Amino acid sequence: MDKMISQLQTALVVLVTTVLANQSYDCSEITGGRKVKPYSRPYMVSIESNNKHVCGGSLIQAKWVLTAASCLQLIKKKKSSVILRMHSHKKEGRTEQKILIKNLFPHPKFKNTLDNDIMLLELQEAASIKSKEFLHLPTSVKDPKSGAKCSIIGWQQTSSKDKSHPDSLKKAEATVIDRKVCNGKKYYNGNPVITDNMICARDKNSKKDSCLVDAGNPLMCKKRALSKEGIVGISTARKDCRSANRTGIYVWLTEKYLSWIKEKIGVVNFSKPEEQICTCVKIVGGHDAKRGTGTYMASIQNANGHMCGGVLIDKQWVLTSANCVANGLTVVIGTRSLKDVKEDNKFKSIETKIHEKYNKKKEWNNLALLKLDKAVKLNKFAKTLWPRSPKDVKPGTNCKVLGWGQTAEDDTDLPDILQETTVIIIDQKTCNSRKYYNKSPVVNDDMLCAAGKSENQAKMCNGDVGGPLICKSQFLKVESLTGIAIFEKGCERKDKPGIYTHLSKKYINWIKKKIKSKTNNTSIEQKLSETTDY
Repeated sequence: MDKMISQLQTALVVLVTTVLANQSYDCSEITGGRKVKPYSRPYMVSIESNNKHVCGGSLIQAKWVLTAASCLQLIKKKKSSVILRMHSHKKEGRTEQKILIKNLFPHPKFKNTLDNDIMLLELQEAASIKSKEFLHLPTSVKDPKSGAKCSIIGWQQTSSKDKSHPDSLKKAEATVIDRKVCNGKKYYNGNPVITDNMICARDKNSKKDSCLVDAGNPLMCKKRALSKEGIVGISTARKDCRSANRTGIYVWLTEKYLSWIKEKIGVVNFSKPEEQICTCVKIVGGHDAKRGTGTYMASIQNANGHMCGGVLIDKQWVLTSANCVANGLTVVIGTRSLKDVKEDNKFKSIETKIHEKYNKKKEWNNLALLKLDKAVKLNKFAKTLWPRSPKDVKPGTNCKVLGWGQTAEDDTDLPDILQETTVIIIDQKTCNSRKYYNKSPVVNDDMLCAAGKSENQAKMCNGDVGGPLICKSQFLKVESLTGIAIFEKGCERKDKPGIYTHLSKKYINWIKKKIKSKTNNTSIEQKLSETTDY
């Protein structure tokens, strides 16, 4: 009998201990979170300081990581790095990459509070992973409704006092809570205030949450029941995140944050992965341009370097694609080599004029003008090229394209020298056929299609958007600026030729009108023909 009582007491103690353990809210792990399939989240980044994990993050471009600004105090710049393709903290994987952090860019309005708790990390070198494995940011993020099902991913602590981490990457489900409810007495009671820049999320048992060490991890939600998850927020840093009346708090990726990210890293369009990798800029199958060729060429650059091409059409104006417009651009003029750029060759873009009827989705009227901060001193290295396109460019016409860029679609190294290759105009009807673009996008009368003569002489690639299409007039027998590169899909695919805005009379008149006020009484044609390079 005594033995039975003793066994019952032991069982009771175990039961009580288990219940108390399950009710404890000091734990800051994604409790109950399940392990994710190894390497199924290649964009997930472990940020380390002194070889210890301090924050999570997401690789959004080859050289850029998105995380929380509250991680700033945990990262010692000179001794910090990011680990890519890591699944386990204990076992080093064959595909892991360790890259040092070059620069830290917390949001300018971050004041060590949860508001504006977002930061970008610039890496010292580009990550060696495919662009499709990045966490591609959306063009816009709708405010998740209360009750929306989301998930959080990361390496979490096993308790608020324990600074160690579980072995593997984990994922847990979370539900969005209304801001008013989150600001109410049941939860934060206004301390801190959950602003319109934030999202509250928790699971029904209050056990799945994000904590201090996992600041910077993405909050992923679905737009629709069967749709794929997309990033909507970034987890913030809070020491009491596992308290019973506390939920996870996330920075919501509002339009202002997405615009700040675009400006800082120079991204033109989040919705097109090929436009996110600004270092992919190859004239595929091209060769080094001869000295003295392309003296009208402009290299439009962001913080990462060359991102688009352009044409100097006036001493202070560059013609390019509307897809290339961004804040904080530098324009390089008068150089054949991007590694040999003098300060006199660098100009700032101080004004932008995008065609009023530009349709981003259809690529129609895709033109823009960039005004430089000072006039270019014209010489044998820097000349202007004014558009003088014939009314119709017949299929089969030989043209050329120029630009700086990769030697292959999956090669991230930039060549030093300006590249050039020959392309042939393709019939509009053929370009719209199933064999080619199948009307996605529709190539209209204001556009031209051009492809290379062979597989190894394909066309322009991503970063050559904005560059010139130079064709020879059948009547004048001279080369002239005929089009501006605006679109390509698959740099090395013969069934996806380059698409160009045809610089017809209506577009030339638009250009004249936009820059006329910036010239003297002398006609634009006469003024520019004095320095035109054909």
